[in-house]
Amino acid sequence: MRNFFLTLGLLLVLSGQMAIAGDPQLEAITTVPPESVPAAVKESLATPGVRVTVDGEVLGEFWMRKDLPTNEGANAGLSINFTTIPSSTLAGVVHFPEAWSDYKGQTIPGGWYSMRYEVEPSDGNHMGVSAYRDFLLLVPLSTDSDIDAKYTESQLVDLSRKASGTNHPAVLSLFPVHEEITEPKLVQNDIGQWTLAVPVGSVRLGLVLLGHGEGV
Repeated sequence: MRNFFLTLGLLLVLSGQMAIAGDPQLEAITTVPPESVPAAVKESLATPGVRVTVDGEVLGEFWMRKDLPTNEGANAGLSINFTTIPSSTLAGVVHFPEAWSDYKGQTIPGGWYSMRYEVEPSDGNHMGVSAYRDFLLLVPLSTDSDIDAKYTESQLVDLSRKASGTNHPAVLSLFPVHEEITEPKLVQNDIGQWTLAVPVGSVRLGLVLLGHGEGV
C-alpha cells in the first residue's frame, strides 16, 4: 500500500509539471544577425527573424531566406513533399542559445547553423524516423558561408556531422503546411509535434522544433 501511494504521489507531481509547461511562443526579432554571420548569407535573409520560446526560455532564433530557389521536378519519390527544392539548397540560418535535441534525439550544442535541404535516403537504415523524407540538415555556420554552394548528399552529411558530433547528421524534420499562411506561425503537425510554419517565397515549410522521430 505504501508503494502505491508513493507511485501515486510521483504521478501527481509529474502531471503537475506537465500542466505547468506551457506551449511554445513566437515573437519577431527586431535586431539583425550579428557580424559572425557571413555578409552574403545575411543579405539573403528575410527580416525580421523569429524567436521561439518555451516557458520564457529561448529555444531557437530563425532567419529564413527571402526567397527559396526552386526547380520543378528537382526531387521525386515516395514521401517527398518539397519536390521543387534542389538538394543542399540553403533555406536559412538558426541560432540555438543552448543545446537543442534534434529530430533523431541527438544533442546539438548551442551555436549558429545553416539549414540546408536534403532528402532522406530510402533505405533500411532510415525507416520509421519520419513519415516524410524531407529534412533540413544543420551545418556549423562558420564552415558554410557560400549561399550558392552545391553539395552532394555525402558532402552535406559529412558537414552536418560537425554539428551533431556523431555518425549521423543534425536534422530538422520538415512537414507539409496545409494552412495558407503569409507570416511565420506555430502549429502542430499531423502527429501533434510543435512546428514552425514559415513561408519562404512560394514554398511553405514546417520545421519540427519539439519532437523526435518515431524510430528514435
